[in-house]
Amino acid sequence: SNRQLLPSLRPNRRNLRRPHRQHENSTRTGTTRLHRARICLVFTSMNKEESLALFKQGKDAWNAWAEDLLVSKAKLTSSASWDAAKDAWKLAATVDFTAHTFDGEADFTGFTFPGKSAFTKSEFQKAAKFRDAKFHDYTHFEDVVFQQTVNFHESIFCEYANFRGTIFKTH
Repeated sequence: SNRQLLPSLRPNRRNLRRPHRQHENSTRTGTTRLHRARICLVFTSMNKEESLALFKQGKDAWNAWAEDLLVSKAKLTSSASWDAAKDAWKLAATVDFTAHTFDGEADFTGFTFPGKSAFTKSEFQKAAKFRDAKFHDYTHFEDVVFQQTVNFHESIFCEYANFRGTIFKTH
């Protein structure tokens, strides 16, 4: 099913039987656990291969993953746990397409990018579509080559977007 996400890409919540612990941070191989009262949030960072795998599952799977992260951010910021969780959340919400060659059409139409987005030194050999995409954090398109048309119509950049050194070619 295209709604099935890779297990490591979703925030994981489970009850803990240690209510005496107020909070704890521990990092193991890209995974950060935040224990607060009886709730455990596990955020796992996404590398390039995982970013590509999620992209290949399509917009619905991607946006379900993004929405889970945005909901967890809203809960954390409203519960005063944001300071302890901020770095782990930002790492989990980052997507990495650095130096990737998209040899077919790259259709990101309507995708939500909850954290930083890295497309640095990527190449889009066919049309690239980012129509109606929403980038919630810094977006990096430095030194990207768009070989054919690119569409950012109606896209929203909530933070800084860097297109330094980007080449826009059309045939």
